[in-house]
Amino acid sequence: GDLGVGGSAGGGEGGDAEAVRVLQGKLSALTARLADRTRECEALRLAAGGEEVEALRGQLAAAEADVAAAAAAARSCGEALPRLLGCPLGELRWLVRLRVESERGVSLLPRVPVPPPSRKGLLLDADFHGDLSGSFRGGEWEPLPQAPGGSLLLASEAASFSLRAARTSADAAVPVRFYRCVGGSGFVADRVVLHNSPDWAEPVLSVASPSGAGDGAAGGPPGGFLVALLAADEAANAPLLRLLSEARAAVDERCWGVSALQPSAMFTSSWRAGLSSEPEPPQPSHSDLVALEYGVEALPCLLLLAPDGQRCLAMASPLEAAAAGGVEALLARSVPELQLLRKQRAEQQGVRELMGHVPALYAASAAQMLRHEGIRLVVWQVEGCLKAAVNVQLAETAAAAGAKRHDAFQGYGSRAVPLLRQLLRAGGASDEGVAALRSDAPAIAFVSDQGHRCTDPTVGARGRLSEAAVRDVARKLVRRVANEVGVGAEALEGHVRWYHSFLSPAAPRLAESDPRRGRREWSREYARPSPGQLHHAMEDSGVQL
Repeated sequence: GDLGVGGSAGGGEGGDAEAVRVLQGKLSALTARLADRTRECEALRLAAGGEEVEALRGQLAAAEADVAAAAAAARSCGEALPRLLGCPLGELRWLVRLRVESERGVSLLPRVPVPPPSRKGLLLDADFHGDLSGSFRGGEWEPLPQAPGGSLLLASEAASFSLRAARTSADAAVPVRFYRCVGGSGFVADRVVLHNSPDWAEPVLSVASPSGAGDGAAGGPPGGFLVALLAADEAANAPLLRLLSEARAAVDERCWGVSALQPSAMFTSSWRAGLSSEPEPPQPSHSDLVALEYGVEALPCLLLLAPDGQRCLAMASPLEAAAAGGVEALLARSVPELQLLRKQRAEQQGVRELMGHVPALYAASAAQMLRHEGIRLVVWQVEGCLKAAVNVQLAETAAAAGAKRHDAFQGYGSRAVPLLRQLLRAGGASDEGVAALRSDAPAIAFVSDQGHRCTDPTVGARGRLSEAAVRDVARKLVRRVANEVGVGAEALEGHVRWYHSFLSPAAPRLAESDPRRGRREWSREYARPSPGQLHHAMEDSGVQL
């Protein structure tokens, strides 16, 4: 298990309270990680079955078993209950509502295809044969079940990859996301992925309601998430299930359904008190952890959580819910607090968006200052300023990088884009489309040490690069910068000068007969801290100290 609970035998009220406080701190982190475990297991499912994969799958299976047991107990009551959200609590905050935009509907896939590591996240037509196109039953071919056009699906994102948009093109690729549907009905992709479909790679889904985790101001269900913690005694659950049945329409509309969890039979007040006194207390289940986290004293119980899953808005026993006027009245009573919470989230989101404009404002003033001072050359150290130092995975467009998790430009070059746009792009810096280079744009020099991986003796065979590979990364980087800045790739390639250093300081000198010896890129003076790259960049641009 993830969580070991123990304590001294000399507990008392103070010790018990402290132990529960420490325990609850661990519970929050564990519950929030359940959704991440789901996605990790799915991504690793087809990989070589190692101990790490099995451990993740085992931990997730235990949580899903709690959910399944509670759902079965709820169904056995025979009541017309709201939709049952059969997912661990930590995944609720990631649920989204999807609308099927295609009139033909969308296929429900039995699994998510995973491309081999050699393709680096790129899915091809061939990955969707076999059970991802249909199956034979009784000697007859059965196509995949369909979610009809216009329907709404409740799901959470399971994986994202790149999808080759045109079967005849090796370069055209678009991002594709796979979602796990609530209720175990399968997976859906936001693009057509049936290998024999004429609409291959066309969008078929749109997000009708974002997740509460992704958009705390407007995402998630309008009334928050409703969680029913059931008792081990089925007879004790009857009043709670009856209240849920009476408010079925309101719960489905405002909460997208109800998440039913059933703590184990050991969950009692005495067991809870024994957490700090027993030397080896029994391992809590996922449902036990949820009840402990929110301080539930008795079962059954209703919890109303905020859409982002970070706050409990209301907690009530069946008797308290009935006295308040039922579940629908309980939801209505929490509306003011929920509205205040969403307002706070909107204000925080507005501040983040405002802060996002600060780099552009600084970039505009910095570019104006450089032009005013007559600066004619701007030198960029590529590794660390425009891309990650070691990573050579680089998409040539921002759209192609959307589905790549390890794009070298992300987090590095994206910070430099506002200044480059102000320095290079003619017209309004915020205008869309491709623009010409400014007539007064300063010369741009890209200084790179990536070539040291060609000669550094400390770099292993797997990390070694050829000179051609280094220059290919440089070509992709210039095209990516052009795409991000909004200027023509060929125009920027003609404007940028590269100054590579291929001879690592740790490498021996080239032999006298080596033809590379006469090229300055293979000289010692180009390896930092020698200033050869900077001196030649200044000479080529006519700049003098």
